[in-house]
Amino acid sequence: MPRKTLAQLDDEQRSAAEALVGDLPEPRRQMALDLAVEVLWQADKLKATRRQIGSKGVAIKYDNGGGQKGERRNPAFDGYNALFKSYVLGLNKLEQLLAEAPGDGSGKASALQSLRLEIGPMRPRADG
Repeated sequence: MPRKTLAQLDDEQRSAAEALVGDLPEPRRQMALDLAVEVLWQADKLKATRRQIGSKGVAIKYDNGGGQKGERRNPAFDGYNALFKSYVLGLNKLEQLLAEAPGDGSGKASALQSLRLEIGPMRPRADG
């Protein structure tokens, strides 16, 4: 399967964000749309980083070339934690914007739930 270009990924995220915000009234719609694009980007990066951490582990070996060798925490793990905090903040703000929408909001709530589930379960794996 060929890798997608950045433009293709951006288009997919924008389309998903458009579907998520639906027909919110302006100016809230544009704010929610911009935020949804960023949250979707973060979800994508969280998935990729999780795969990387899963393949290399939380602790990685190092050799500084000066005779020091050992293990240290995988920098990707720190990046994941920082990005996850931002993701949760963005997701919560997006949820607030969508909750203020007129109507019953059931479609928006289920779309937002799908977004939450998109990055996968947040449970520790049994194998490490």
